[in-house]
Amino acid sequence: MTFKRYELPCVILVGGLAYMGLETVWRGYSHWSMGICGGLCFLFIYLFEITKSTSPLPIKCLFGALVITAAEFCTGVLVNIVFDWRVWDYSDRFLNLFGQVCPAFSMLWFFLSIPAFFIAKILRTKIFMPIPKNESEEKA
Repeated sequence: MTFKRYELPCVILVGGLAYMGLETVWRGYSHWSMGICGGLCFLFIYLFEITKSTSPLPIKCLFGALVITAAEFCTGVLVNIVFDWRVWDYSDRFLNLFGQVCPAFSMLWFFLSIPAFFIAKILRTKIFMPIPKNESEEKA
């Protein structure tokens, strides 16, 4: 698997900005740590789309929901519990885990993975087209 030099940083930037944008629409504000979290989540989705592009959509969405939930949990433990920045608190949500994640948002991530995988595919196939092989490599 070969990437252009700027491909993965661009993917992280797109994911981070999209994540912060969604959060801002949802609750009126975001935090820079969510940009990092979202960027890394989208990077994993992008890589999964490249390596497992023929996987059924529900499997892709399950992967997306698990990755995003795990990343939110790790980010939440760091920024909310360790640093006490109080970026979010799901303590009042049903079946929350230390106030950082809950099943309701994991389900939301499942469904939001649909457009995320679609965008990842568009980025890879239309924007970052795979690097073509040299004619000499094809003849060998």
